[in-house]
Amino acid sequence: MNLTEPQAGSDLALVRTKAVREGDHYRVSGQKIFITYGEHDLAENIIHLVLGRVEGAPEGVRGISMFLVPKFLVNADGSLGQRNEVQCASIEHKLGIHASPTAVLVYENAVGYLVGEENHGLEYMFIMMNLARFAVGMEGSRSPSAPTSRPLAYAKERVQSRDVRGRRQGGDHHPPSRRAPHADEHEVADRGDARARLRRRGGGGQVAEAPGQGERARNQAFVDLMIPIVKGWFTETGIEVASTGIQVHGGMGFIEETGAAQHLRDREESRPSTKARPESRRTTS
Repeated sequence: MNLTEPQAGSDLALVRTKAVREGDHYRVSGQKIFITYGEHDLAENIIHLVLGRVEGAPEGVRGISMFLVPKFLVNADGSLGQRNEVQCASIEHKLGIHASPTAVLVYENAVGYLVGEENHGLEYMFIMMNLARFAVGMEGSRSPSAPTSRPLAYAKERVQSRDVRGRRQGGDHHPPSRRAPHADEHEVADRGDARARLRRRGGGGQVAEAPGQGERARNQAFVDLMIPIVKGWFTETGIEVASTGIQVHGGMGFIEETGAAQHLRDREESRPSTKARPESRRTTS
């Protein structure tokens, strides 16, 4: 999905990518940034869903359309044809999961095909975006026991400090080191409960399959409410749990051999972003 442009992050009303009708297709021109797996060699072809504006479209989000733009054009027999006019200008240098290439893509009169109807691209985008938000929330809560169990084990093993009379007596734990991992366990349990309820009420197409229109409407309302909560809460608390794990390790948390820092980096990757960027960001030349 190609949404973001140098001047248009969350405010899609500022999208400048344009599309010109040409027979049964369109010619798409513009620049998109932060496109996950926008360029790679893991597949023979890459299909981009690009938000842009047809000539004469209304201003703002009401004038956004969606176009299917393949990396390679597809022949009538299904074989791959010539390379389309979409190029990877660069790969972003990211915090976190470096194995996921985030591309800057430039379209110069690329052949694109309209998805649905003109000026309805935002509606189609939100269908996919809500599924992506749900997936991000699930990823944020995935395997939550790892960043919790590791500091618990370390805190039990790393016994030090003295009692109030200054005697060592085999050592003790600082109170925060005793409390923090157990608080994280409760947080993980809360997230697991919310995840289970959302999956039961809304995941896997259950909204559409619920018996009766009233039940479907209630399930849909529940999903609409919970998806942004799941995305924000699961990812933010996932970061808190991973960060607490580093603190429980003390200075050792910043040493790669303990593995605590990796949990924090992985969870930062799925954290919701305001997409704030300096004005000096790349522009098409």
